[in-house]
Amino acid sequence: MNTGTQSYSTSYSGPGKGWNLVGNPNPSSIDWNASSGWTKTNVNGSIYLHVNAATWATFNGSIGTNGGSRYIAPCQGFFVEANAAGMLGMNNSVRTHNAATFLKKADEVVNNMIRLQVSGNGYTDEAVVWFLPDATTEFDSRYDSRKLFGDVPEAPQIYTSGTSELAINTLPETSIVPLGVRCGVSGTYKIAATEINDLQYAALEDTKTGIFTELAKSTYNFSFETGENDLRFKLHFSALGTNQKPGSEEPVIYVTGKSVYISNPGTSTVDLYIRNLTGQLVKQTTLAGESSIRINLLDLSAGVYIVSITDGKQTFNRKVVVY
Repeated sequence: MNTGTQSYSTSYSGPGKGWNLVGNPNPSSIDWNASSGWTKTNVNGSIYLHVNAATWATFNGSIGTNGGSRYIAPCQGFFVEANAAGMLGMNNSVRTHNAATFLKKADEVVNNMIRLQVSGNGYTDEAVVWFLPDATTEFDSRYDSRKLFGDVPEAPQIYTSGTSELAINTLPETSIVPLGVRCGVSGTYKIAATEINDLQYAALEDTKTGIFTELAKSTYNFSFETGENDLRFKLHFSALGTNQKPGSEEPVIYVTGKSVYISNPGTSTVDLYIRNLTGQLVKQTTLAGESSIRINLLDLSAGVYIVSITDGKQTFNRKVVVY
């Protein structure tokens, strides 16, 4: 039974070689987010806990995956990642009498995020994408959590791809995020969004089949063959902070590169028109009840266009920029 100040020297011998196995040495839980009592010198902001042979949990100070949270149970071992030789220290101020069990689920609500779950063969795994204005597209030691993979071939595992494979990927506003699923055996699997907070639109694209799935409305079932490319999926997001109200029936329209993406929340047939700023019609098509669609704009010059969707009763217009 320990009390008082405890500390660990953390080692680092190069990129990818800063993993340190430490633990809670106290007979009570400790709080990774405690406002005082921690010394985290050259230590990244996430903790990683081994759940079982198939699953790792992580917590980055705000969001957890696979049950990871701010509370670390008595005698619980966990990994931290050092970015240089340093120290992880704690005193009694980090201790809490919260009756935390191992991997106690966090109850914090985080805005502008989506939690994804892949399932199959009786296993599940999670990944999170979180949008934060002061994040970068590089690895943010304060916000991002690397993906640690389990050792069970039958267990599907999900991650997003940035400068590395990530379990929690914190980004500034962006419209497309590469998504990977690793499966050790061929079979049928499912991707679902188990939590979506304050995002207008989030869709999953399967680049192998060309299928788009709006994740707030349905899950996606797919077949996976051992050895095929993990990164066959893309997540598509609309702009944050638009004036579209939550629950609005307005379509979401945005452009990335030479493609326009449209989410039609209704099930009726609607007509879509694209015009340049002089009013000239440059493209026209009909959406026959599709909930999400991508339209190729390779034949259009760079510039500003007006996208219009009408069902004969009301029309929605969006200005988009084609690069």
